[in-house]
Parts: sequence; structure tokens; C-alpha cells
Amino acid sequence: MATGRAHSRHRHDSVLHGRRLESDQSSSWIVGDEPDRTARGVSIPPLLPLHRQTSLDETKLLLEGRSGGESASATVNFSKDFEHLGLLGSGVFGDVFLARSRIPGDSDSDSSSSSSSSSSGKLFAVKKSRQQFRSKSGRECLLNEVRAMKKISTGAGARVGESDDPSVYIVQFIRAWQEDSYFYVQIELAERGTLKDLINGLVKAQQTVPDSCLWVVLHDVSAGEDDL
Repeated sequence: MATGRAHSRHRHDSVLHGRRLESDQSSSWIVGDEPDRTARGVSIPPLLPLHRQTSLDETKLLLEGRSGGESASATVNFSKDFEHLGLLGSGVFGDVFLARSRIPGDSDSDSSSSSSSSSSGKLFAVKKSRQQFRSKSGRECLLNEVRAMKKISTGAGARVGESDDPSVYIVQFIRAWQEDSYFYVQIELAERGTLKDLINGLVKAQQTVPDSCLWVVLHDVSAGEDDL
């Protein structure tokens, strides 16, 4: 009787050992050991890792303003399509760069004859987000801001009965695109700087703001607000 129980226990242990061995072999294959891929004469190619590119990773044009040049494709690349000329300023959410466009048509995006236009391209301000967007909703939030900018700068907010031409008193939106999950916005360059730059320069030179300059500033600000 004892012999029978021992035989039964031995047989039971053998079965468990066999199952454990089978389980160990299965788990070792899962973590990366290659099984026999030529079984029964059928050759199976090795498994390759999947690299899925989402719409957030793509480099593509998202929105263009009326004054945007003719892009050669649906993609805009900052390093290829622009000449980086330096940092204009930084904020909490992004950095603004001075850049010369290589995109065909950008040099003719307006009729002005400013010093920024040349045969080698026109100067623009390009803003890049500091953080990558991690979701479509995050990208959509940024797009809503530039949609509002486009609506204002392209004249959609013009007064009833007047021309819908872009306002000369509002910085013009050119285009927006995504690149490596970063958000880029290209806008018209205000070459003469900001009002703060003007005041700081006069203070440094120990000069006061001329009355004629004050009237020009008040006129331009009022006209810009009126176009809004």
C-alpha cells in the first residue's frame, strides 16, 4: 500500500515537474528567447518591434493665414525652411526666434518694401512652445489661440461695410505647424521693437519721448483696437 502511494506521489511529482518545465520554457520565450522558427519545414521571419507614429509625432502644417507663402508640401520644418538668426524673447510657454524664411512666396507675402525683404528671404518671428503637447486636446487648445489670431489679422473682424483687408496695425499671422510634438507659430516681425524697447532706449539716453512720437503711438494703438 505504501509502495503504491509512493509510486503515485512520484508520478504526480513528475507531472507537476513537466508542467513547470513547460511553463518555464513558455515564459523564457516571452521575455525574448527565440523558439524554433523552422518547425515542420516552415520558415517564419523573426518578430520585429512595432514603431507606431501618431498624428502628434508627425511634422505637418496645421493652419495658414492669408499672407502665408506657397508651401511646397503639407509640411514645414524649422531647421530646413528657416535660417535661425537668434532669440528675440522668452516667456513661460514659449521662445520667440528671429528667422529668415526660405519658403517660396513668403518674401512676397505683403507689398511693403521694408528692410526685412531681400532676395534671400524675409525676416519673421517664429514662436516655439517650450513643452511638447501630449494629446490632441492639448494641440487643439493651442490651435484655438492661433485661429483667433488668424481671424483678427486676416480682417475677419473688420467693421461692417469696410474692406476685409488685413489691418496694418495688427501683427499678421502667417502659419502654424507641429514638429516633433512642438507647436510653431510664424508671425509678422515688428522690426522696430516694442514700445518698452523705445522707452528703455530713451531712458538710457536720458531723453524724453517727443510729442510727435506720443501721438503716433496713441494713433496706432487706437486704430489697432478699433480694428479688433
